[in-house]
Amino acid sequence: MSAYAVFLTYFALYAAHIMHWDPFATSLAFTVSGISTLAAAPFVGYLSDRMGDRLLLCMLGMFLIGIEVVVFLSTSSHPWVYVGMLIGGVGGACYMDSFFAHIGDHILDESRSSVIGKIVSAAEIGSIVSPLVAALLMEVGSLYSVFVFNLVLIAAAIAVQAAMRSRYKTRRV
Repeated sequence: MSAYAVFLTYFALYAAHIMHWDPFATSLAFTVSGISTLAAAPFVGYLSDRMGDRLLLCMLGMFLIGIEVVVFLSTSSHPWVYVGMLIGGVGGACYMDSFFAHIGDHILDESRSSVIGKIVSAAEIGSIVSPLVAALLMEVGSLYSVFVFNLVLIAAAIAVQAAMRSRYKTRRV
C-alpha cells in the first residue's frame, strides 16, 4: 500500500512537471490502469485459485507494477506510458486479489473480518508515512528520487513475499 500511495500521490506531479502532460492525458493514464485492473481481476482470481500459489501471483503483481514505474520513468510517450499503465493495472489485480485471498486462506471464518481490518489499518500507516517520506525525498532530491523510493518499496514487498513463500513451502513439506 505504501508504494501505491506514493504512486497515486506523485504520478500526477511527475506527469505535469517532468513529462509536461496535460490533465486529460494524466487522467487517461489512471483510467487505463483502472480499466486494466477491472478487466484482469476476475481472470487473476480464477488463476489464483487454480494455481494455489497466491504469493507467487503477489510477487508477479508487484513486479508488473514495477514495470509500470520503469516505463513512465524511461519515456514520456503517451502510448508507451499507457501500455505501462495497462501492465501495472494487471499487476494491481494480481497483487490485491492474491494478497487478500492468501490472508483469507489462513484465517478462520469467524475472525476473518477482524484480522483483515487490522491488516488494512496497518497498511494505512504505510499509506500515510510513505507519501511524507517521498515529499522529503523530493525536497532534498528530485521527483525522480520519489520513484526510486517507490521501486525500493516494490522490491522490498517482493522480497518479503518471497521469504513468506519460502517459509510457507518449507512448512508444507
